[in-house]
Amino acid sequence: MENNKTIDFYKDKSIQSFLMCIEIFNKPTIEYRLEGSAFFICNAWELLLKAKLLLDGKSIYYPEKKGKQRSYTLLDSAARVMTNEKDPVRVNLNVISSIRNEATHSVIPEYEIIYIPFLTFCVQKYADKLFEYFGINISDYIKNDFLSLFVNNKTVNHQLILDKYGKDICEMFNKKEEELNELIKNNNSEIATKVDIRLTRVNKQSKADATYYVSRNPNDPNAQYIERNVDYNITHPYSHTEITNEIDQIIKRNNIEFHPIREPIPTDRNPEPKIFTKKCLDLILKKYDIKNNLDYCYPVKNGKNIFYKYTKELITFIIALIQDDPHIITKIKS
Repeated sequence: MENNKTIDFYKDKSIQSFLMCIEIFNKPTIEYRLEGSAFFICNAWELLLKAKLLLDGKSIYYPEKKGKQRSYTLLDSAARVMTNEKDPVRVNLNVISSIRNEATHSVIPEYEIIYIPFLTFCVQKYADKLFEYFGINISDYIKNDFLSLFVNNKTVNHQLILDKYGKDICEMFNKKEEELNELIKNNNSEIATKVDIRLTRVNKQSKADATYYVSRNPNDPNAQYIERNVDYNITHPYSHTEITNEIDQIIKRNNIEFHPIREPIPTDRNPEPKIFTKKCLDLILKKYDIKNNLDYCYPVKNGKNIFYKYTKELITFIIALIQDDPHIITKIKS
């Protein structure tokens, strides 16, 4: 009974800390919001993981030394719950905890631009794990819209950073940006969530954040053609199984009304069977010709075989279809 009270205490404190993270980041006038958000999301994760350890009947303390008892740090708690050191969540928490630990005068507001994909991933995975561990929907506390964090529509301007902060801080920023980009590349973008910036044309230049013009001069010094190969491991990160699992979890986590092909039957070996199955996904792929749409799907050749990789946008598309019509799968099949 006492252990249950401790679990509930950690769990409730974790949720409150998570809400503080979201609250701080959504106050654009606070220049310290990246460091503040990182502090509270790390605290939320540490409490959540300790609650999970207690739930599993495990200790949350290091071996006692000289009569002193100290509980596990965030990263040690994560290592005990997620034993795979390459787990995307663990790698991401290493990044977020580093910005918390480095929250000094050298962390400038522009860091938001390069850290926002990691912080967004961290926030969204917290919601996933809260549901996985304790069956709690974060949507009971906050609208799902707030789980995608945004910064002002800025791009990194290295010259501006150099002019504004000086050489030392600019070099630190450049080094950190390179490290994070390399980390994303080495982990196939599975540790960060891309934040899209939408461009809208306006008629008055005074209202524009950026301007452009059409040049017909091949020697125009302001125009340059850059050829860049697209890495589909980054743009299309999901396998058939992964995208099925993700959609199934979103439906369950958010209590979205959905009528499957047949009602799943829980068993001892599979107490929580999938609602959205691979068969459901296959029906949608065929109905909407997804495999011929590069925005959603990319064919990968492996010898004589072809397998397909999918985008996060496809998840959004399918969830929208289900929300518009919970019977969509049975209608497609009939």
